[in-house]
Amino acid sequence: DIIKWDRRNDYITINASEKTKHYYLKINGTDEYDQQTMFRQHFGTLANWKLNDILKMLKLNPKDDLEIKKMYEILYNCYQGNYNKEEKKKQCTIILKYCIRDCIAPKEAIEYINKITEYRLISDLTIIPLYEYSYGNKTKMINNLFVNLAHQEQFEISFKYRGRNEKEKFKGGLVGDPEKGFSSISHVVLDFNSLYPSLMTQNNICFLTKLLENEEEECYKISFEDIKGKTKY
Repeated sequence: DIIKWDRRNDYITINASEKTKHYYLKINGTDEYDQQTMFRQHFGTLANWKLNDILKMLKLNPKDDLEIKKMYEILYNCYQGNYNKEEKKKQCTIILKYCIRDCIAPKEAIEYINKITEYRLISDLTIIPLYEYSYGNKTKMINNLFVNLAHQEQFEISFKYRGRNEKEKFKGGLVGDPEKGFSSISHVVLDFNSLYPSLMTQNNICFLTKLLENEEEECYKISFEDIKGKTKY
């Protein structure tokens, strides 16, 4: 009487010579699927573990232990009318809670493992430890992505920053002095964490901004004056 449901039988082939019988609760407005079968398909050898062992490893709430023999015994007594109405409701509730938890637990494990997998992929991409990424070290992640992009485009970047000069037009745009004997050309260093928002605000740029005619060639150029007062790009 707790949930009106129709029981149906279905057979799922596990091996070529083995068939396992499954029972489903058919509830209006829901899709019928086997969470544990999905878990086996997604996680291979890990799915050979007992579900409770996986839940404990992931620090998730384990499901209650209910032996299949005890479950069939309760169902048999219900069908035979060996329980009164209150006892039948109590015993069926035990089975119902077990079945619901048995369905939800693999879904929780899949979501948890997928989150860890995503963190690892982003950590590998940005070349920073998983621990540092998970604790929100966004600046280091952006810097590493910027270095990788510059390396691919064959640009040289220095991360030796100095304090902001009041004469700077944009916060984050710095000029680093080269080491003596190595190069006589100054290197422009851009701190994109602060420079990019400054440029957006200064020029009132948004995703709807359109370029005027003949401005495409000048769009990506940065101008500055050298020590002789000449403008360079």
